[in-house]
Amino acid sequence: MTGISEESMFIFREVKEIKIRYRQQKDELQAKIDTLKKEKEKM
Repeated sequence: MTGISEESMFIFREVKEIKIRYRQQKDELQAKIDTLKKEKEKM
């Protein structure tokens, strides 16, 4: 891991956090969609 600057590590960490956040939002959205589908089936 030689030659990696602080800046590169910072960017890498940022990207990682964004990916995690994105995945969480996607999961929440999927949960909402599932709930809506269940509501529809009840009607």
